[in-house]
Amino acid sequence: MKTPIKSDYVYHAWFSQQQKDRQAKWEFHSGNRPPVLSNMWKTEYGRIVEATTVCKTYVPPRWPDAIYLGKVVEWVNSNYY
Repeated sequence: MKTPIKSDYVYHAWFSQQQKDRQAKWEFHSGNRPPVLSNMWKTEYGRIVEATTVCKTYVPPRWPDAIYLGKVVEWVNSNYY
């Protein structure tokens, strides 16, 4: 097993396809800017994951299909519609 990356910023990441789909629909109709559907984050073990929710504490989002991705330490980029 790899050694975790040391960081002062550790967050918990979640992914929900329902949340991503809802965001795409909502942002598409707002027309103000390209919608951010999700973000790519690096986990404490160096793996890149796609997250729709990131928070400082382990609090599951209210989306029923949310999957816990683990702790993340570095933002990589945003995914736009």
